[in-house]
Amino acid sequence: MLVLLVHGMPVVGQALLEELANSLMASTSAILGIRPEEVSVFYPVDRMRKGLGEELVCFVEGLFPTSDRTKEVRQRLAHALETILSDFARGNIPAHHFVQVFVKQFDPQKDCFATCEFVLDRK
Repeated sequence: MLVLLVHGMPVVGQALLEELANSLMASTSAILGIRPEEVSVFYPVDRMRKGLGEELVCFVEGLFPTSDRTKEVRQRLAHALETILSDFARGNIPAHHFVQVFVKQFDPQKDCFATCEFVLDRK
């Protein structure tokens, strides 16, 4: 699962966050050729309120290398996410002045991970 972590998000409405997440997931999935359901978006809570919303920083994590995920494709993803976040900030965050996106490729030769998927029994 690919994870987008958007840091620095000020308090905005739930509907706006969901709309932004949907845009980020759609763009990411279109560029990488995966399903939107394979992309998760999180907005970690910032403990310091000073300057919140002035900067949005997005980290793309869990991007496993494949032959079609070239540096050019990863750069296109970074630019697409930056555009979405900048447009969102211009329209919804008055204090905004900076967006940065880091697309980090996961190297299974150096990095480690574990996965557990389960289904809740809803009887």
